[in-house]
Amino acid sequence: MKQSNSYNGNTPLGNFFIRKYEGWRDERIKQGTPPYESSQAEFARLIGIPLTSWSSYHRGGRVPGVDVIDQLANNPLIGQEIYDFVAVEPRLPSDPRLRYIVKHWSDLSKEEQERHLSLFRQQIESTAPTKLNGMATA
Repeated sequence: MKQSNSYNGNTPLGNFFIRKYEGWRDERIKQGTPPYESSQAEFARLIGIPLTSWSSYHRGGRVPGVDVIDQLANNPLIGQEIYDFVAVEPRLPSDPRLRYIVKHWSDLSKEEQERHLSLFRQQIESTAPTKLNGMATA
């Protein structure tokens, strides 16, 4: 059941945060979690930011700093989609092998990208199926 909200963001980033919160809250309520256990305070705690920061971000009063954006991007409740709403590029991974792949990925044709991605997924899924349990694959 959709609740009426008085905390609508007035920026695309604010609306993104609200959408993420509402999706998390609605899923928890659907699973039987009482609404009072699905508060904005609990969501802020789970994504690793203070409630005051959460309030400011989703209302459009402040934009998170680069380190916070990276932290949020790595949190499954927020995800990499946050980069679509901020003027920050995702940071390159620290592993030099991954940086090499990222640097040269656009040099490959779409077909080559899909082939490499498919091979990588097959390898990951065959060696670590429990780690991928419940994770969406793009």
